[in-house]
Amino acid sequence: MKKFRKLLSVLIAVLMLICALPVTSAGAIGEYAITTDAPYEMTIGQKEEKVKFTPDKDGWYRFYTTGGCDTYATLSNSLGMELAYADDANRDTNFSLKYELSAGRTYYLSVGAYTYGDEESTFSLYVEETVGIESITITKEPDNPTAVKDFEYQTAFCDGMEAEFNMSDGTTQFWSFDQNSLIDGEYVSTDFNTDLLGRFYVEISCQNVSTKFYFTIIDNIIDRIEYSGSAIEIYENSNGYFDEELGFYHYNYDFPEDASVTVYYTDGTSESGSVYDKFKGGYVDFYDEQYITPWSTESDNFVTLSILEAEAQIPVHILPCPFKSVTLNSAPTKQYIFGDSKWGYMYEGGYELYPEDLSGISFTVEYEDGTKKTYTDKDFDTYEYILDGYYYNIDYVYAESAGTYETTLYYKGYELTYDIQIIESPVAELEILCDPVKTHYNGNYYPIFDGMQIKVTYTDNTSETITLSSENTNYIYDGLFSYEIPTSKAVITAYYNSDEELGEHYIFNCYGTEAIYTGCTFDYNTNIDIEVEKLTENIDGTIVHVTYSDGTEKTFNLKKLASYDYDEYFTEGVVMTEDGIAYYDIEKLYEGDELTGYDFYFLGNQIEVEATEPSNSGILGDVNEDGEVNIKDATAIQKYIAQLEALSDTALTLADTDSDTDVNIKDATAIQKHIAGINTGYPIGDAVN
Repeated sequence: MKKFRKLLSVLIAVLMLICALPVTSAGAIGEYAITTDAPYEMTIGQKEEKVKFTPDKDGWYRFYTTGGCDTYATLSNSLGMELAYADDANRDTNFSLKYELSAGRTYYLSVGAYTYGDEESTFSLYVEETVGIESITITKEPDNPTAVKDFEYQTAFCDGMEAEFNMSDGTTQFWSFDQNSLIDGEYVSTDFNTDLLGRFYVEISCQNVSTKFYFTIIDNIIDRIEYSGSAIEIYENSNGYFDEELGFYHYNYDFPEDASVTVYYTDGTSESGSVYDKFKGGYVDFYDEQYITPWSTESDNFVTLSILEAEAQIPVHILPCPFKSVTLNSAPTKQYIFGDSKWGYMYEGGYELYPEDLSGISFTVEYEDGTKKTYTDKDFDTYEYILDGYYYNIDYVYAESAGTYETTLYYKGYELTYDIQIIESPVAELEILCDPVKTHYNGNYYPIFDGMQIKVTYTDNTSETITLSSENTNYIYDGLFSYEIPTSKAVITAYYNSDEELGEHYIFNCYGTEAIYTGCTFDYNTNIDIEVEKLTENIDGTIVHVTYSDGTEKTFNLKKLASYDYDEYFTEGVVMTEDGIAYYDIEKLYEGDELTGYDFYFLGNQIEVEATEPSNSGILGDVNEDGEVNIKDATAIQKYIAQLEALSDTALTLADTDSDTDVNIKDATAIQKHIAGINTGYPIGDAVN
């Protein structure tokens, strides 16, 4: 009994000691105290590191890291209570966390990085005084402040909502949902939820400060919907794929151009629009049940449209193949090179080829009504995979070596089979002889390989050495940035990669033969600030002033290498600068139908730029705007192309002599021909309004 009492006394003492200690999150409390005077250099692996910070005065503070790794952090008070969590800051993989702290109190920051295996990440941790958000005031309700009962998440929209963010320095920042404005350089989130009282709301939040807008809940407002338009027509066993597991053909489909929906509301009103439009009840959903009831030429097939449980059906007609016969006049003449990355990729020791080059193909179709039509490669839209208004598709080929292989083209339910040739790669070896002139880059740039020498040895025992430069290097952009370098007999591609063993590197590939380059190094600890003097929608002529962390400043007159338009609102691409190749994107911002500005992302910075009205009056070809077209104007274009001189929006308009929306050497040549009295076919010298 005495032993038990003694043991109990010990346990109570231990519990009292534990209770007296501050409660912390997992992991030991960090002993290192960070300050605002200098960054803390960190190297961590799988485990987080915890540091402490005691501010000298009340106010807002920002914690953030710089470096080439993906970091995150949790801020806690001395009792271990989590105050805030931050991961990626905007589009940067480094975190940024702001919070209002009290003087004299100690706070703990647990910092981690996403790593793999035994990998370690090195980065710099900063803390600085800053301005923060004190409160949010909604100044304009959504255009439609209601939501339908039981369909709140489908029918609540923030369109038209505006707010003011009240900052700790007494200023306010305007925000609108339609513009998706950044506040203090950070995104504003809009999250829908239901509280304990059953009220439905949207929470507008940024930097751990939030406010709520409660929607008015109404009964279902939709009585019924009706579809009007043509039926979906698909030829049998065409525009889809055969599902081997289920044993039937699965069809892909597009809605007819005249497809529209009329929504009838319970108040007697109605509205019509396309199947992609948004109505009062939200967007139209559509689905089919091919996996339950396979579509066929004999069954009743349909796609169901649905909005708030009201449904309508679009009929689907599976059409029998209209061909009586098909005669192959000539197969495609393209010879593919084994391992050519332009048409396929190496996979498990073989080459998976997509034979989409139809140059030289010709076949004649005889229809059931006796008419005939001959198709050639000029009739194919190889980008959209459309022939004569209907989709086609081609089987891929898996080849273990060079040789003759069979592929099939599927069109309107007919299968056209023919042979293709895959020839041996002419490349025996790829060897990097020397580094490029520039090997060290800020992490916001892709490298320029000018000066690098690559020796290509061919299977016929000949060889050549390629010195990379802007003259013999082509740049392509296809989701990720890569390079194409032509030789006399082949094309070398280069693309970025990273792994645990080699770190960051580039793989040079020439028809399956590879050489790996690890010579480029990237400095991710350099902070860059940008100021935009002028921004053009097509990026050409955009002027950006850049300030680096060491105080140096540069001005870039941007010229795009490649770009991709996602839609009419968003464009991304890459530009050449003297410091490397840089990624950018531009998003148009609107208030209603009025273009108000642009969300511009460049060199790790995101900045809003106001829209300006370009002055487009002048004389076509008068690039320097001196009132006449002469050799100075052609020279101005050449300097612009060489990135030696910027052009205003007006000058760019006057320089685009052929109206192809791109100012290039063709425009300079056209002006030179005009000066020489040669008719160019363009209205050079005429007034432009």
